[in-house]
Amino acid sequence: MHGAGIDAALTQGPVGDGVVVMVVIMIVIMIVVMVMVVMIMVMVVMIVMLAIMVVAMVVIVVVKGMTIVIVARVTATDQQQTGNAGD
Repeated sequence: MHGAGIDAALTQGPVGDGVVVMVVIMIVIMIVVMVMVVMIMVMVVMIVMLAIMVVAMVVIVVVKGMTIVIVARVTATDQQQTGNAGD
């Protein structure tokens, strides 16, 4: 009886309807905001992972290129030095 009386008091009259509508709207807005926040977090995580993968690939390529260049220069300088020494 007590619960029913509270429900009746809430649902009766414009004030009760307004309160119920406000509560429903607040709940819907909170749910929508939570879903949007979750979606944004997921997208941010995906973007960060993609960025990390891209950076890792670029670093690997650059490091490989640098090592190749360094090896080529070292071998070239070694050959030059040995050639000069031979002369």
